[in-house]
Amino acid sequence: MDNRKEQERAELFRTIWNMANDLRGSVDGWDFKQYVLGMLFYRYISENITAYINAGEWEAGNTDFDYAKLSDEEAEQAREDLVKTKGFFILPSELFENVRARAKDDENLNETLEKVFKNIEASAQGTESEDNFKGLFDDLDVNSNKLGTTVAKRNEKLVKLLNTVAEMKLGDFKNNNIDAFGDAYEYLMGMYPCGSGKKYKKCCIGKSNKLMRKVTNENTIPIEDSVSDFDYIQPTAKKLERIISRYNIDDVTRAIYCINAWANNRSALAQALTLNQAVSNVKKFGNQNIKEYSDFKAFFDAVATYLPITEREDLTLNDFGEVKIIVDGETYPVILGTGYEQVYAAMNFLPVLAEVLEMTSELKTILHYNRKIINELVGSNSSLSGRNYRITFELPSERFWQAVNSLFSSNEFLEYTNRVFQIMGHEKCPIEMRHFYVYKEDCYPLYNASMSVDGSML
Repeated sequence: MDNRKEQERAELFRTIWNMANDLRGSVDGWDFKQYVLGMLFYRYISENITAYINAGEWEAGNTDFDYAKLSDEEAEQAREDLVKTKGFFILPSELFENVRARAKDDENLNETLEKVFKNIEASAQGTESEDNFKGLFDDLDVNSNKLGTTVAKRNEKLVKLLNTVAEMKLGDFKNNNIDAFGDAYEYLMGMYPCGSGKKYKKCCIGKSNKLMRKVTNENTIPIEDSVSDFDYIQPTAKKLERIISRYNIDDVTRAIYCINAWANNRSALAQALTLNQAVSNVKKFGNQNIKEYSDFKAFFDAVATYLPITEREDLTLNDFGEVKIIVDGETYPVILGTGYEQVYAAMNFLPVLAEVLEMTSELKTILHYNRKIINELVGSNSSLSGRNYRITFELPSERFWQAVNSLFSSNEFLEYTNRVFQIMGHEKCPIEMRHFYVYKEDCYPLYNASMSVDGSML
C-alpha cells in the first residue's frame, strides 16, 4: 500500500477519534458508533444515488446536470424508476450534502433529520428492498438526551456530526472506489470494546472478508494486519497440539466442533479459541479414531485438563437460532451470543449495504450455511435457561455428539463449507475471526459463535 493511502487512512482515523473526543461524556462508545455509522451510511447512499443519476445524464450529453441542485418537484418524476433500480429514493433537498449545508441555520435540525430518515425508509415500502430499509436508522436517535439536554444542544452536536462526516474522504463513486468508507466502517467497529467495555471487544468486528474487501478495495486492509487479543492462548494451544495430533483429522475436527458448538460452553471463549488454534497449528495428524461417544468423552477429558476456567468472561445470550434477520425477503436464524445487543443492530445494517454493493448473494450463502448448522443442532443443544449465568466448560451430551456427526455427514453441509470458505476463509486472520482451516488443500470447519457476525459483517 502506498504512503499516500496510509496517510489518508491515518487522517481519517484521526478525524473519527477527534469526533469521539468531542462527543465524549455525552454519548457512550456503542451509541457513538451507531451515530457515526448511521451518518456515514446516510452520506453514502446520498452520494451513491446522486452519482448514479448524474452519470446517466452526463452520458446523455447533459454534462452540467447535478441531481443535488434539482428541485424536489422535478425529481419526483423519476421516483418510481429509481426505486425499481436502486431500491430506495432520496429527494434532492434531503440529500446529505443539502441537509448539511442548511444544518447550522436549521433550528429544527433534529426534526429535519428524523423526517429524512423516515422518508428514505418509506421510499422502499412495497418493494423488494422494504425489509432491508425498515428500521435502518432506528439507532440514530436524533432526539436523545445523550446528545444534549436541550434541542439547541442536541442540534449543535448533530451539526458537528454532519460536518465531520462530510469532511471525511470517502472515495470516488464515479470510479466505484469506496475504500475509505470501508476503512471508517471497520475502524468504528473496532474502536471501542462492544457495549462500552462490557462486552468482548471483537464481538462485532468482521475483518476484511470478501464482503468487506468489496467495500474497501482488495488491497485496503490486509487481513494479516489484524491484531489478536488472544495471543496468550498460544502456549496452551502448543501443549494441546500434542494431544490433537494423535487423532484422525476428520474425527478430531468434528470433536472440537462439537465441544465449541455446545451452547453451555459458549461463554468459555478462550477455551474454544485455544482448541481452534491448536488444531489449526497441527502439521501432521495421526490415526487414532473418535467414533463412539466414549472416545469423544476420553478426548474431552484429555483436553479439558489444559483448559481450566480461571476467570469470568462475557455473559452470553441463551439463543440458538431464536433470533432472526431478513435478507432479500427471506428469514434467517442467527446465533448472537457474546455482545448480542450490539451485534443484532449491526447485522440489521448489513442487508442494505450488501444490496448496494451487489453482494447479497454472498451474504445469503453465509446465512444459509449458518441456518443449516442451527437446524441440525438446535434440537439437541443445551440450554442455559433457569441457571445462574457463569462460565462453563463441560462435556456435550451424547445426543448432541450424534447430531454433530449427522451434520458432518451431510453433503449440503460439506458443500456449503467450501462455498463459505471461498467468501470468508482467511487462514492468516486472528483466531477469534477464523471459521475454517486448511490441511493438505482440504477445508475443515471451526465452530465459532461469531459466524453470523463475522460472516454477515460487511
